[in-house]
Amino acid sequence: MLGLGTGPFYSISLFGSLITGKPLGSPVGEIAGWAYHLSNGVTFAIMYTLVAGPARWWFGLLWGAALEVAMLLIYPSSSILRPPALIPLVVVSLASHAMFGTVIGLVSRVRSPTRIGVRS
Repeated sequence: MLGLGTGPFYSISLFGSLITGKPLGSPVGEIAGWAYHLSNGVTFAIMYTLVAGPARWWFGLLWGAALEVAMLLIYPSSSILRPPALIPLVVVSLASHAMFGTVIGLVSRVRSPTRIGVRS
């Protein structure tokens, strides 16, 4: 098992620690880190739905890929991650963002306000 600082979810622990001021791995910090990450996901899903609406599902996959690229450009340059953490982070994050993008692409296509007639 990977230790704290080398695992794919290290950045979530770090964000939680920065938000709460608690040590890495503290329960309060972990909850805050995951809440922050999930709230970002909801916000990005809403933004996608407002911008792309009933677009083809693979636009969502592209959206997830764009988020992944942005993350990879920002995290290493800000020294959030140590080099050993980059490989597991990229593998887990790439798969997660691809699933996230695909799901929001599919859901947005079916449930978009444009599709169901809320917008004119």
